[in-house]
Amino acid sequence: MQLTIMIEGQEGLTWERWRNLAHTVEDAGYAGLFRSDHLTGLFGEPTRPSLDVWASLTWLASNTQRLRFGPLVCPLTFYHPALLAKRAAAVAELSGGRLDLGIGAGWHEGEHAMFGIPFPLLKERMDRFECGARVIRALWRGQPVTLEQPYYSLRAAQSFPTPPGAGVPLIIGGKGERRTLRIVAEHADEWNTTRVTVDDYAAKRAVLATHCRAVGRDPATIRHSLMIPVITGRTPAEVTARLARARAIFPRVPEDAAGWRAAGFLYGLIDEVRQEIKRWDAAGMSRLMLQLLEHGRPRRHPPHRPRAALTATNPAGCSKRSRCEAAPAAAREAYSLYVERAAAGANEADGPFSTACAAQRPRRAARASRCSFTNRA
Repeated sequence: MQLTIMIEGQEGLTWERWRNLAHTVEDAGYAGLFRSDHLTGLFGEPTRPSLDVWASLTWLASNTQRLRFGPLVCPLTFYHPALLAKRAAAVAELSGGRLDLGIGAGWHEGEHAMFGIPFPLLKERMDRFECGARVIRALWRGQPVTLEQPYYSLRAAQSFPTPPGAGVPLIIGGKGERRTLRIVAEHADEWNTTRVTVDDYAAKRAVLATHCRAVGRDPATIRHSLMIPVITGRTPAEVTARLARARAIFPRVPEDAAGWRAAGFLYGLIDEVRQEIKRWDAAGMSRLMLQLLEHGRPRRHPPHRPRAALTATNPAGCSKRSRCEAAPAAAREAYSLYVERAAAGANEADGPFSTACAAQRPRRAARASRCSFTNRA
């Protein structure tokens, strides 16, 4: 199972924070970095920076070497699917095929009203979502496409350049059993869900398998990923402080450990969180997207320099205190999970833990001395 990082880009993301976070996540050995696609803060803070999603992803394409990355997810209420397909193909080519495109039907009515974006009733949004997924898939095939459907019809349409390789992996997010999981069965390379327990996931997985059989698809051809909020620390006091900071940004998250665990979230000391991650691995999850809900405050960032490709070697030789010191607090604790897993004997079959940092240690230690985050009080 792979570990990736996911952030809420509408809640204070700046270029300085994005650059620092991207370099930290890549150097730490995570498999990817994903971000939300919203136009404004979701809980009454419209003045927080909300860096444009496609500008930030284009920067990642040119300024990282191995991370997979993408939006989680692009609401099709924001985008015509033909334009989204072209944009994704271009960024995928720029990155050497590292983009994963996440799409959804759209859910936050408030930001649509704020910016005058139409927000149809749920049935129409789902109809548009299904038609849009079909359009994106069709345009990446590199052949003239004609589609007769209620929304986004095509007439001998072609879109070039096509994505590199076999195309951009398409992530479809959601857990609705009647419509969303059927769309996943028909169109997705990866199914992403959130706010589920291990038991919930097993039930949803069975429903998805039923839809796959109905459309003649092998369920094993669809990867599964989970976006999961995480609050962790070295001491109970650190955990409590981080929960308070997270709730200042997201007041609707549970207020205590029991609520977090009942929701299926990751909460507690590092050893406790690691045990929960193992449960998800055993349940068959392909990758976890650790959702960081608290924010650091960047001090300063050194001038960007092209970075040498990472070397595949034993990650257990990496220093906990080099690049890790430049991370926001929650990312630093998540990085500790990575280091401890590596020390326990991870190998190249373990996904992100196979990417080692030994060749980067001198550069990372120097860079960490010039770049750090502090946490909000």
